[in-house]
Amino acid sequence: RTCIPVPPSSACSAARAATARPAAIQAQDCRRFPAPQLLRLSASRQLFKDGITTRSFHKTLALRHLENAEDCNTPCATGCTVVVQPQTKCWSCNMGKKEARCAEEMFCRGCGAMQPPAQGCNYFELLGMPEELFDLNPKQLEQRYKMLMAKLHPDRFMQKSQEEQSFSVAQCSMVNQAYATLKCPHARAVYMLRRLGMDFEEETSNSDPEFMMEIMEVSMEIDDAGADQSKLKDLKSDFFEPRMQQACREAAEAFARQDVGAAASVTARLQYLKRVGSLLHDRLQVQ
Repeated sequence: RTCIPVPPSSACSAARAATARPAAIQAQDCRRFPAPQLLRLSASRQLFKDGITTRSFHKTLALRHLENAEDCNTPCATGCTVVVQPQTKCWSCNMGKKEARCAEEMFCRGCGAMQPPAQGCNYFELLGMPEELFDLNPKQLEQRYKMLMAKLHPDRFMQKSQEEQSFSVAQCSMVNQAYATLKCPHARAVYMLRRLGMDFEEETSNSDPEFMMEIMEVSMEIDDAGADQSKLKDLKSDFFEPRMQQACREAAEAFARQDVGAAASVTARLQYLKRVGSLLHDRLQVQ
């Protein structure tokens, strides 16, 4: 595959247009267009030219993708800057590729060379989750993420060709994006909705009026608490944690039965709970 810069809207327009088509076709589109957003390779090379070390570059890369994931959009809705062209053979030894899971396509079976990211990769498959479930195991997710990053870290490819160094950066970028998405309950719910054919839009999402009133009240209480750590901890344990746990349970049940309406409703609640969690996180000194 060859990385080709494209205008931000062109790679994503087809995915956004899917909302106007039948659900069955939408589901196909969501499987075709969630290719992870990659850094422009020219930009990554410039960082090295500017004297940034591989280790600090990789840390910067990870932080950028975690920051980008804060809006909880999957890459097909964030203005892709790079597309990856399909390739059926290894770029290094020309050995034919077979259909395989995303994580199995990272290295050539023949010569062992690093390969470009798989197109339309499923985040659950990439991170080795046994099933595409909302109620995943956080420890298992973290362990799989660390294992992949240990294999893909740019430091391991310093003596390799420029192609493999570039592919290492791209693969790390994809894994970081996948991990940040699945780690965050709200981002995970948005991603799973898109996999089911629904493009969740925060600006137009509706939530229960009573729940919204609770969110407004607790936000004011957080503001009134100021730096009072005792009050903030009480708000976290009495309001935020139980409601987040309840919302996650409901999300797991809704996605398990593929009830898109119910899943969208609870995703809207997760959206506001995430904001409350961010307010608490910013003010609490001890997490």
